[in-house]
Amino acid sequence: MFGNISMSQSKADLILHPIRMRILVALSGQACTVKQLAQALPDVPQTTLYRQVNILVEANLIEVVKERPVRGVVEKVYSTDTQKSALTVEELATWSKADHLRAFTALVTSLIVDFSQYLDTTDDPLSQPLGYHKRPVYLNEDDLKAFGQIIADFAQHSPEGRQRFLLSTILMPATDAAQEESDHDE
Repeated sequence: MFGNISMSQSKADLILHPIRMRILVALSGQACTVKQLAQALPDVPQTTLYRQVNILVEANLIEVVKERPVRGVVEKVYSTDTQKSALTVEELATWSKADHLRAFTALVTSLIVDFSQYLDTTDDPLSQPLGYHKRPVYLNEDDLKAFGQIIADFAQHSPEGRQRFLLSTILMPATDAAQEESDHDE
């Protein structure tokens, strides 16, 4: 399936590893060397970073897009195709509730790490645009498709002349109790 990677390791297992998930996010929309990834992920030991990058290359989830000589060694530049590294509806359909909870936990954990790293880089968190909210929205099927298309359109923007932001959306149907709570808040 994926070169030297265990046959039992699914695409989900590969992507949901906390460090590999952070590497994929760091490479999303840009190409980086391992040195640049190390700067973006300063809490990850370099040997671990190289090992996890190699796993992602073997799994064909990231690729070498350029090689250049640097001080007698070949430095590789990596990138990812977000379509290739995303899980498909068919793959998600095979998941159990426990699989979904594991994926959600990995996402939330990566958000906490990213936010903590941002806070470590600034004395004034509001010096850059920042927001985190939880609020109900009411969508029909057409609204949901339009919302998804807006996000997809923004994700395709060229990085030239733009600042990079991380956008994390968590969209789930509200339970009846959550619905009642949000209705009382208004």
